[in-house]
Amino acid sequence: MHVSDRTPVPGPLRWAIILVAAEVLALCGTVAVLALGGAPRLAGFFAMWAVGAGLVLWGLLRRKAAARAPAIVLQLLATAAGTQAIATGGWVLGVVLIAVSVTGVLLLLSPGSREGLGVRV
Repeated sequence: MHVSDRTPVPGPLRWAIILVAAEVLALCGTVAVLALGGAPRLAGFFAMWAVGAGLVLWGLLRRKAAARAPAIVLQLLATAAGTQAIATGGWVLGVVLIAVSVTGVLLLLSPGSREGLGVRV
């Protein structure tokens, strides 16, 4: 279901969109660092992740209900990356990734986001 662009974007959905946009930018930065650092395969993996996140962002910006589930999956992948970062000694990065992803899930599951995307329960 597509929600009219004339209705205002609810606060939780707006923040979820901002969060996913920040994740896309961070992934693009990671791709650049890895590509310049001589890790092309890893850069390719993160490039695919960035493209997927960009498609999710595009769906959220268009306020498509079908973008909600992939956005939640994106956040769960970030949680997994955060736990892996903690396991390998990157405590700060891991905690930030987990905090951001849990916040994203909560924003996407909030009633305001459901309403803004036209998700019927």
